[in-house]
Amino acid sequence: MHDPWGLHDSIHTPLSKIPLGMPTVWENGLFHARVCWVTYAARVTPRHPDSPLPAPALVAALVCLVEGLLLVATAVLYGLELADGRAEDANVASMSLVVCLIFAILLAVLAAAWRKGATWPRTATLVWNMLLLPAAWTLSTTTGIWAGLGLAALALTGVVAALLAPAADLPDRTL
Repeated sequence: MHDPWGLHDSIHTPLSKIPLGMPTVWENGLFHARVCWVTYAARVTPRHPDSPLPAPALVAALVCLVEGLLLVATAVLYGLELADGRAEDANVASMSLVVCLIFAILLAVLAAAWRKGATWPRTATLVWNMLLLPAAWTLSTTTGIWAGLGLAALALTGVVAALLAPAADLPDRTL
């Protein structure tokens, strides 16, 4: 039997010799056999490097990236308010700055995962963009209609792109 990874199919193969990410089947705590790469990580694997990224996934990645950059810009504005002493409440401004930066990092991770062809960011992108819709309404009533409409359009684009992006083909094991 040909062994493409250079490992033998012995149950005595030490864990350190199994390549990271290689799908395996375990029986009684011992390495027993290999399984198909398709089942690796619950079928939520990145796409093949030569295959093109689906357009909805690329749009979802761009939406996440733009939202992350907008949050970084917002964090910079909070930082400027704090530095100039214009913030009404320094505690609120500093915590808003931190929250903006945390979510900007998370959105950058989502954008990178979309770009790599992963399907796991689909739900996170849907939830995030659905939560932006009430924020867009609030923004339109406080800052101005155009700011609110811009955020709403960006959020709706993210929702539609995530819905149209390929979903993970997971088996239904509910019953």
